[in-house]
Amino acid sequence: MRIKKDIKELTPYFIDEKPVRFKLDANESPYDLENTDKDRLLAFLGDINLNRYPDPNCKTLRRLVAQKENVEENQIVFGNGSDELLYLLMMCLEEKAVISFPMPGFSMYAISGKIFGKEQLSYELSEPYYSINEESFDTVMRREPHLCYIANPNNPTGNCFPDEILEKYLGNENIIFVSDEAYADFSGKSFKSKLKDFKNLLIMKTFSKIGFASIRLGYLIGNRELISHIEKVRLPYNINSFTQKVAEFYLKNNDLVEQHISDIINERKRVSLELTALGVYQLPSNANFITFKIEKNGFYDFLINNGILVKDLYPSFKMKHYFRFTIGRREENDYFIKILRQFVEEE
Repeated sequence: MRIKKDIKELTPYFIDEKPVRFKLDANESPYDLENTDKDRLLAFLGDINLNRYPDPNCKTLRRLVAQKENVEENQIVFGNGSDELLYLLMMCLEEKAVISFPMPGFSMYAISGKIFGKEQLSYELSEPYYSINEESFDTVMRREPHLCYIANPNNPTGNCFPDEILEKYLGNENIIFVSDEAYADFSGKSFKSKLKDFKNLLIMKTFSKIGFASIRLGYLIGNRELISHIEKVRLPYNINSFTQKVAEFYLKNNDLVEQHISDIINERKRVSLELTALGVYQLPSNANFITFKIEKNGFYDFLINNGILVKDLYPSFKMKHYFRFTIGRREENDYFIKILRQFVEEE
């Protein structure tokens, strides 16, 4: 079969699905809508015409997002989660374009680049805290990649990209910078304020981490001209009617998740203190997860046997002995700490 060599060699994105009591591996919000709010949502969905295509331009959703982000409506493009947005970006680049991204970083940066045959140039995050290696980043910037992903905060390490490093290079309009802000609700940090000064900056957001992972909705905001080019390769009707309406419901009732975000941040701080008390090494986190290190053998299986699934970071990121724990509800976090203590203190 005439399949591209790059595709034949590709390793697909790894998702470890195991039936467990507590699923704390995917950076999802642990909070669903309350039943009364779900009833309101179902009533809100009632005016969808199932026999009609969805609004191809997401007019109502676009207006609400523009208001939320304080940008113009033509500064936004929607995708099925961040994944489709990565595909759209790759489609827009020249055939032999060079892309760069952090290593370790979100696996789909590399996978989408490989699918579209782009040359890949990663920049290092250095231990012990997986902070930006400025020398490595400077080397990559001198190559002038066509597009550079910066994660703010980064997955799987949880750290934010330093302002001063980005500002040093943003003036080079030969490079498109994409600030992936999937976890920005938990860090309170964004590069959005720089959009007015830099035409080559895009901000990527998602609904997935704040409680709406099931609707698969993300968006890019940026300069009108740059967004217009991305719109050209977006498939018509790519955002279905249910997704649009659920997102509209949230944006009209955004107090639904504000307390949940606050609770997750507070629980992250509490769990971090518990890990410190146990002598467990962890990376400072600005996201809805904590990445920590356990070198004692058998930890992952011990958690599975006790009904807990976390993300083993070795298969996807080659981070040996590191695990990523998604912050859950208080009772989930308490159980995790209890099982972790048993493992750490077990002779």
